[in-house]
Amino acid sequence: MENIGFTVPEILLPEKGVDLSKWAVVACDQFSSEPAYWDSVSQFVGEAPSTLKLTYPEAYLESDTGDERIRKINEAMNECLQNGTLQSVGKGIIVVERHFSDPKKPPRKGLILAVDMECYDFSSGSVSLIRATEGTIQERIPPRVRIRENAPLEFPHILILIDDPTDSVMKAAEKARQTVVYDFELMKNSGHLHGSLIQDPDDCGDVCGALNALADKNAFRNRYGSDDVILFAVGDGNHSLATAKTIWEKKKISLTAAERETDPARFVLVEINNIYDEGIAFEPIHRVLFNTDTEKLMRIFSQKADIRFETVPFDKKELKTFAETTAAIQSFYLFDKTGCRKAVVGRPLSAITAGTVQTILDEFLKESGGKIDYIHGVDSTAELGTRPGNAGIVLPGIAKTEFFETVIRDGAFPRKTFSMGEANEKRFYMEGKLIK
Repeated sequence: MENIGFTVPEILLPEKGVDLSKWAVVACDQFSSEPAYWDSVSQFVGEAPSTLKLTYPEAYLESDTGDERIRKINEAMNECLQNGTLQSVGKGIIVVERHFSDPKKPPRKGLILAVDMECYDFSSGSVSLIRATEGTIQERIPPRVRIRENAPLEFPHILILIDDPTDSVMKAAEKARQTVVYDFELMKNSGHLHGSLIQDPDDCGDVCGALNALADKNAFRNRYGSDDVILFAVGDGNHSLATAKTIWEKKKISLTAAERETDPARFVLVEINNIYDEGIAFEPIHRVLFNTDTEKLMRIFSQKADIRFETVPFDKKELKTFAETTAAIQSFYLFDKTGCRKAVVGRPLSAITAGTVQTILDEFLKESGGKIDYIHGVDSTAELGTRPGNAGIVLPGIAKTEFFETVIRDGAFPRKTFSMGEANEKRFYMEGKLIK
C-alpha cells in the first residue's frame, strides 16, 4: 500500500527497568519563562535516564552558552544507544492515550507515526499535504537547527491534526491487535500515559488505509470546495517541524535519488490526533511583555485599531472563563501590576483577535524595544504579567470545529495563536527514532 505523506516508523523505547516517570518530560518549549520549573524537574530526575538530558528546554536558551549543552545532549543520545537504555521495538504504530490530571477531562487519543518532509512546506501560502497552521517565526529556526543538526535521535512533541469526522483512523487502530508497551504516571501531577504497539502488517495496513482515504481529492473537494488537500495540519510543534524540514532540505542535496527515499532524516516522528477527539482542547496562547510601558502600549492599541479599554477587577477566574470561550467581537484583557483592563477592538486588523494584537505588538516592540514571550495558561500569564515592568495579555479561545476550514480559506493562523491544552497537558517525550 502506498502511504501518502507518512510512514510506519521503527520506534525506540526505554529498556525495562527505566523509571518512566523520570524518563518522560514535557515538551521543551513549555514553561519557557519559568526556569524554576525545569530546575525542579532536574532535581526530580537526578541521575536517572531521562529525556531531560536528551532535549534542550527553551527556558535555558538565553542563559546558556548553548554549544556545551548541545554537545552533552548528543553525547547522552549516543550513550543511550550504546548502553542499551534505548532499544528498538521494530516497525509499528503506537496507540497513545493521555489522561490529564483533571479527571473531568476526557483523555486525548493519538497514533505515533512518521510524517514525510517531502510533503510539507511551512512557507506562507503553502498548499502542501502537511501544512503549517501558524505563521513561522524565522528567527526561532536557527537555534533549533543547531540543536538538531548533529543529533542522532529525535523525540516527538509534535501533535498533528487530521480531519476525521467518523473517527475512521482511530477505529481501525482500536480493532487492531495491540501490545501494551508503557503505562505510567507522568511527573509533576501531569496525568497518565498509556501506549500500545500495533505491528501486524495487516493491522498497520488498515490504519494506513484509513489515513489515505482522508486524502481522497474528490471527497475533499465535495466537503471544502478545494483541490488543495490537507491531510495533516500541525497542531503543536510548528517550529520543531519547520526545523526538521530545514535540515532535510539541506541534507538531501548531497543524497542520491535512491538515498532520499529511505534516509531517516526525511521522516519525523509525531503524534497524530483527530481534531474531533474529545480530549483535544484548543487553548489560546497569551502574551507577556517584559520591560514595557503599558500606558504607551494602550495608546498604540487605540491609535492602530481603535481599541477601547475599560478598567475591570483583576479576576483570574474570569480570565480563565474568557480564554475558554469564543466571541463574535474581538476583545482581550491587558493587565500589569497597576490593574486590569478589558479591551474591545473597534477596527480589527486581522480575522481573529490574536492577529490584530500581534500585528500591533510587532510594531510596538520594534519601536520601543523590550521582550515578548508566548505563554500557555492564564495562571502563568497572570503571575508573569503582574510583575513590575511587565504586562500580560489574555486572548480568547478558538473554535476547533472551524479549524480546517479557516486554514483552507485564510491560510495559516497568526503565529502563536493557539495551543492544544495548557502547559502540563502538552506531549511528553517518550518514544524515539533514529534520524542519522
